[in-house]
Amino acid sequence: MMSNPFFLLSILISAFLAFSTCAFIVEMGIRIFQIKKYRIRSILRLLPFFSLSIDFIINRFSIGNWLNPLSCDSCVQKFVLQVFFPNLKKYLTDNEISLIEYLAIDDFNALFSSIFILFCCVTGYFLVSKMLEIFLTCRSLYLMENRGTFYKITIQNKRLEEALIKEKVQLLMNQEIQMPLVGYNSIIFFPSHITKTLSSDELEAVIAHELEHLRSKDFFIKVFCQMIAALAWWIPLKSWMKTIEQEIELACDHGTAKYGAQFESLASAMLKLVKEPSKQWMEEVCYFTDHRNPVLVRIQVLLGISPTKQKNLLWSTGIGLAIGFVILFGCIKYL
Repeated sequence: MMSNPFFLLSILISAFLAFSTCAFIVEMGIRIFQIKKYRIRSILRLLPFFSLSIDFIINRFSIGNWLNPLSCDSCVQKFVLQVFFPNLKKYLTDNEISLIEYLAIDDFNALFSSIFILFCCVTGYFLVSKMLEIFLTCRSLYLMENRGTFYKITIQNKRLEEALIKEKVQLLMNQEIQMPLVGYNSIIFFPSHITKTLSSDELEAVIAHELEHLRSKDFFIKVFCQMIAALAWWIPLKSWMKTIEQEIELACDHGTAKYGAQFESLASAMLKLVKEPSKQWMEEVCYFTDHRNPVLVRIQVLLGISPTKQKNLLWSTGIGLAIGFVILFGCIKYL
């Protein structure tokens, strides 16, 4: 298998097509059916990651083998030879030899094995690095839990108070963080300055937002996406993952309404927290002039202001599907 000259190409091609095709379908579906609920949009955008997972499991039977130009049974190979190298195709057919034999690729088995091993090592490196990063994150949350001070406040919003009790959520103050966050357990972490910075309505809106993260298991969703992205490191997934993250945040923002929180209070709280005198977050304030700033987009949506449209993903996700249609047309016409 390692010395197979087209096995690695099949993995790369199939994974790219599995993701890009599913992403294109999801993006088209969201636009055609005008899906407005951010939680549903974020869930739909997870489908390409599941398609990648399935493709890795059944790669032996995937479309990548059929499209690989070095595969003897490949439709692409026959199409390319027919269009660009008809004399070569006739020569191969007359002499009953394969393209691999003609190119003497079998003589380079050691080289192909080395390339495949190198690919596995690079994939392993990204995967282990991401696993280590996730482990350190969980460990940091565990240490903050032990070092922090559990904070008891009087929640005026009864619906929010009942939800916190039902989910057994604890509020914890910590000096090591600058923004509220949640992890894998039922704890909401707050920076120590938050009670001095926010009003009671703003604080309750922030708590409602973080509670939505806990109830939706967003921490585990992000971990899943990061692990798949590390496994498929050759596919540009950064933009797609940022879109999922943004829609998760927007879903949690809108989810605060079920607890009676005001969007204006949440927007005000976000602005106050970002403006805290910290080097990390001062960079975020300077970034407010850019329409791509995710915090600015969230504030605009909360206040009912139409945010500047982000980069259209249709053209990029449609590339794989367009290539597939061209190849299919060529196969039908020439074979």
